Amino acid sequence: MTAAASTTPYQASSSTLARATIAALAAGAAILVLFVLPAEYAIDPTGVGDAFRGGLLKGLAAGWGLEAACRVGSVAATYALEHLGGQSHAYSWEEFRERYERQFGPL
Repeated sequence: MTAAASTTPYQASSSTLARATIAALAAGAAILVLFVLPAEYAIDPTGVGDAFRGGLLKGLAAGWGLEAACRVGSVAATYALEHLGGQSHAYSWEEFRERYERQFGPL
């Protein structure tokens, strides 16, 4: 995306998304955890929830536990937020893991 594409009316209307923050909530027992991953830019929220759920399910299926699975979901959702449309984003596992580890530490 170009810099011009990052100034959509949607982004300008939301200070939270203008700062490009994605939050994922995980409720378990008596603990509530908030995960925040800064996005490089916010373009379109279409598909963010689906991407989060996909990442969450990937993490759970891989046996990484609820906390790590929510973090994986947060990274996936951030990629979706940074692109126009729900299916226009793509990344390699290496890119995904590097971004995860930059924010949260080793997976």
